[in-house]
Amino acid sequence: MGLANTYVREGTGVSILGPFLRIVEASDFVAFAFFITLLVMMRFKRLRIVYSLIAFVELFTLFFVARTRMFELICLVILVLWFVLQSKRFSKGVWLVLLTVLVIVGVASVPVINDAFGFTTGDRASSFTIRIEELRYFADQLFNSPIFGIGFLPNNEAFFSLLHGPFTTFSPYLYYLDDLGVFGSIVQFGLPFIVLLLLLCSAIFKRVIQHIDFLTVGSAAFILLMFPTLSPFNAARCVIFGLLCCLLFFHWDEDPDNMAGTSLNTPGNHLKMEITNEDHS
Repeated sequence: MGLANTYVREGTGVSILGPFLRIVEASDFVAFAFFITLLVMMRFKRLRIVYSLIAFVELFTLFFVARTRMFELICLVILVLWFVLQSKRFSKGVWLVLLTVLVIVGVASVPVINDAFGFTTGDRASSFTIRIEELRYFADQLFNSPIFGIGFLPNNEAFFSLLHGPFTTFSPYLYYLDDLGVFGSIVQFGLPFIVLLLLLCSAIFKRVIQHIDFLTVGSAAFILLMFPTLSPFNAARCVIFGLLCCLLFFHWDEDPDNMAGTSLNTPGNHLKMEITNEDHS
């Protein structure tokens, strides 16, 4: 169980700062579970009341227990997309325009979002300052080995300063590559990894243009929003990243309430499974 630094010791006891003890360890999986819950609600409308309660518990956990701001933001974006993509009346061109407008509005709302979540202000603004220090420190480490990166080093005394910074009285915080999102992965894999990331982003955008629905757009939004501050390749998140890629690139057509004629399409349409009512008889 990962407990964040939201408590202080007073003698032999612990005084909790705030109404809840902050537990951040499972926030990755709670956010992913929230996305899956909305996906189930979108595909199986008869169970919406039950899954609405589950989604509420998951949001409550993120906002009041884990309090991981980036996952809170991701879930809010996913929720907005869930409401917007309910309708199937619009053509693909109209949907592309609407999604473009949503992206523009989101970018223009960055100052408002920053004030609401306190990324650079408030009592947790120090995390932004630490990330700037981490960015400078690990950028120097990257250019010491630009082709191969620093790799995946064991977390022991021999590599402690390389993985966690100087950690002196002038810099009393430990640095973590996971705090830097996809940049931390570039530090580990080297500059050539940027080419793979560009290819991935290109494939994501092509997939979204081909299939404008909640499954595809939601998976793409989840992946892309992780990139700035949440490394998708750490020990726990790589599982979620793999599952999101599967959801994004393996696409179910038609409504599962009517299984006749449902097909599974992969990129390039190399695989297509036809499921008929006779198969289930």
